[in-house]
Amino acid sequence: MMKDDDWKLEFRKVWDRGVAAWKAGRRSARTMFAPEDVAFLAGIGCTPQELFDFVDDSLGWDDLDFDTVLAVTAIRRAYFLEVMHGQPTERVIPMSTLPAKSAAGGMGIAWAPASHRQGAHQGSAARWTRISCTAGGG
Repeated sequence: MMKDDDWKLEFRKVWDRGVAAWKAGRRSARTMFAPEDVAFLAGIGCTPQELFDFVDDSLGWDDLDFDTVLAVTAIRRAYFLEVMHGQPTERVIPMSTLPAKSAAGGMGIAWAPASHRQGAHQGSAARWTRISCTAGGG
């Protein structure tokens, strides 16, 4: 079993491989990560699409750095392990069923979530609903 902080070292290696893949032109979640990386990510509650988005935002838009990605992933991992008991959600909302990203909500803020929480009132039974960010909905 992996020690509590060992996952961070492996996550950094997967991140670095993702960065190298992006620079080599493999710029999709399906092509960026090897099967063993996908398996590792699943074990911490992270999808290849989520990490791809982080890498793409970091390199393509200079939006964030690895330390920020690690901090967000640590929070998501804790929720995944402690609340979801290491079980991924089965609920996925395809992007095609959601309003256009340019649509502004009631507060005038353009809509663009990567995922959102469902069932917070259900305590430990709360589950995440994952929103698919790919054209094919997967």
